[in-house]
Amino acid sequence: MSTSDHGAARRFLRRGALALLTPILLGLYAWTPSLILLPYVALVPWVLLYADDREPPASPLWFVVAAWIGWMLQYPSTANFGAFVPPAMALVMFVPWLPFPFLLRGIHRGLGWPRTLSVPIIWVAVEWCRSTFTLAHFDLYALGYSQARVTPLVQLADVTGVYGVSFLVASVNGLVADAWVAWRDRGAAGIEPATRRRLVRCSLALAGLLVASLAYGAFRLAGARDDEGPRVAVVQPNVEHSERNAVGVHLAQVIFTDERVPAGETDLIVWPENAILDNLRRPGMYVPDLARLGREKDALLLVGGMGKPAEAPGRTTNSAFLVDAMGGIRGEARKQVLFPWSEMVPADAWLKNALPAVWRFQRMLVRKGWGFVPTGWAGTETVLLNLPWRGAALPFAALICVENAYPPGPAEAARMGARFLVNITSERAVGGPIQEQLLRVSMLRAVENRIAYVRCGNSGISGFIDPEGRVRHVLRGERGGTIFDRGVLIDRVLLGSPGVTVYARSRDAFALACVAVSVLALATALVRRRGSPHGRRAAAAAAAMVVLAGCDAEARIPGTASDAPAALQEGRARLAAADPVGAVARLTASCAAPEPCREAIPFLSRAFTASRRFEDAVEVFGAIATERPEVRAEALAERGRFLDRLSDLIPAERDYRMSAELLPRPETWATLGTLRLRMDRPREALDAYGRALALAPSDPQIRYLHARALWLTGDLAGAEGEIDALLSDHPEHGAAWAVKGRLREAAGDEASATQAFRNALRGDPENVEARFMLARRALAGRDFDEAKRWLAEIWKLDSQEGAGRRGAGEIGR
Repeated sequence: MSTSDHGAARRFLRRGALALLTPILLGLYAWTPSLILLPYVALVPWVLLYADDREPPASPLWFVVAAWIGWMLQYPSTANFGAFVPPAMALVMFVPWLPFPFLLRGIHRGLGWPRTLSVPIIWVAVEWCRSTFTLAHFDLYALGYSQARVTPLVQLADVTGVYGVSFLVASVNGLVADAWVAWRDRGAAGIEPATRRRLVRCSLALAGLLVASLAYGAFRLAGARDDEGPRVAVVQPNVEHSERNAVGVHLAQVIFTDERVPAGETDLIVWPENAILDNLRRPGMYVPDLARLGREKDALLLVGGMGKPAEAPGRTTNSAFLVDAMGGIRGEARKQVLFPWSEMVPADAWLKNALPAVWRFQRMLVRKGWGFVPTGWAGTETVLLNLPWRGAALPFAALICVENAYPPGPAEAARMGARFLVNITSERAVGGPIQEQLLRVSMLRAVENRIAYVRCGNSGISGFIDPEGRVRHVLRGERGGTIFDRGVLIDRVLLGSPGVTVYARSRDAFALACVAVSVLALATALVRRRGSPHGRRAAAAAAAMVVLAGCDAEARIPGTASDAPAALQEGRARLAAADPVGAVARLTASCAAPEPCREAIPFLSRAFTASRRFEDAVEVFGAIATERPEVRAEALAERGRFLDRLSDLIPAERDYRMSAELLPRPETWATLGTLRLRMDRPREALDAYGRALALAPSDPQIRYLHARALWLTGDLAGAEGEIDALLSDHPEHGAAWAVKGRLREAAGDEASATQAFRNALRGDPENVEARFMLARRALAGRDFDEAKRWLAEIWKLDSQEGAGRRGAGEIGR
């Protein structure tokens, strides 16, 4: 191998080492947050890779690979959702990191600024891009967060935001790189005088900046005059929030709160995000328990639950509800920043129309990672909630999950007049290091806005942070832990002086100034480096991106009519042999003729369900409905079912209705009625159930559904009459007995209500609603042992039903 080859190999290895060392150091801090000095040198390898005058310019491709790896190392817990999730997420999430090598290389080589100055300016600009343009603004690792527990140092955040602290840390990285290069390039007589003088000046300037920051911090801390505010009880239940068993989770939290929060000792009780992973307003389910707790504890409750936006049927909001002792919802704050893939599918509507193959692929990955395709609906505005306190309304804001990681959100609440912030979250799956990092993020938000933080996590870390960013108290659970332990912490919120900080008013002015300086400096550097007019006119290169659109043709029915019977038999055989994907192709081909198609439709539906290809099912059944008018009604009913599975309720309702009108069948009308109930249209649901009942007047399930709809529309007398008639014919109908108990309870007949719920269990031993109502009655009588017995039975039923989704909406059906 020649000398030049040896030199190229050494350069390749050196650049690879520098590119990977920074991600390793950043990942090491992410895994071990106590290493708060590590960020002061973590950027040095990247700085040397792209700002070394002795080396030829390094390719940005080194950074592309390194930043992709770096994102995965900072968020290792994403692997909990599948081994493919970290690399797939990183491909999208690391993109806003990419300006760094272009800015650093261009500015350093074009202007020759000391790294002590260029690195912090450029890094803060990139951090702002990361926070602003990453999907869901999900960026937890600004350098400044690492110093959150160095309280005097971070006080300048009320002027600069976290970006000012990041500037200081990045400056140290730049100075270390300057010092290393000066030492490496020293001659026989040592470091050149000019280089030494510049290094001394940079060191003195940075030392002065650090001293000034610490002095400002000491001044702000010495002058802090926080007043005692309302008492808040933070409930950390440490349970697995489950849509399947929303009722059991809710009941567990009710019992825990009832036992652990003393009456009259708090003004606000806080439950975490997703505490009720169901529609909180579901009639008769959750609000009565919250109201009872409010009355007995003499407090309002702030509870994380799901809402149903009227403007988007089938979608759900991740909300914080403020509930009073009368069961009134005094306010709802909807989460505005939805987490990608678990709460929303990025660019879903656009991809469906523009790149259908990519759309299907992304949804397939989402189902594989999370087990479902999310139906989240984002809030559109910051909402202040009002807590009655000392004869007035004290405004506060609720931040849900990682909304606190996006600085403009809390700043907007501060500008609106919020006196404190409550961050409800559910981080059970992410692990301790990220929970510590999120606590540090909250500490910086408190400093930026001089507003106290209350943090309530399902599994921790929960606690109280004062307006100076100091953690006053952290909840320690029954085993003494701060995470994965349950407990209650009651403390007073400290209220800082009213007013809006410089940072909140500035709207990220410091970070935006770094962005502007970086862009202008790069433009100047590019112009200086180009000696020809052509160089001045072209300072940037254009990139071409080729995307396989997978232009899908409209779904068609393959095959011929003569082959259809054989295709049907082969499709059924493949389905029986647990080959649903193969069955889909053959069963679809059987629809080339009407009669085999009619027989194939239910098997095709089973095959699509087993393969979880819901999007394909919608297209195929749509094609069948169009091309085979003989089975149009059956195909529309199945298409509606899969649209329902995708939470596209408006087209699902349309298809069910058209199917029922073309081929009136009681099961189709009943399904339509249930769908309309979920769309909060109970009177239209009652009409659909009535049509089903007219076709099948003796069907006990349809009679039950019709009676339940009467109850939900407020016709209690009509509902009870129909339930009594049903129970006369079918005394073992457990679900009907559960409704009977509800009706007797509404009439104030406590003894009959209790007996009805017990009868429900005799007729239906797995009835969850009856157990829930009996547990509620036990709690009203302060019989906690009895309530826990019913809860244990609900948990047992949940554990026996596998991993399917069983929302509370299915109770009693």
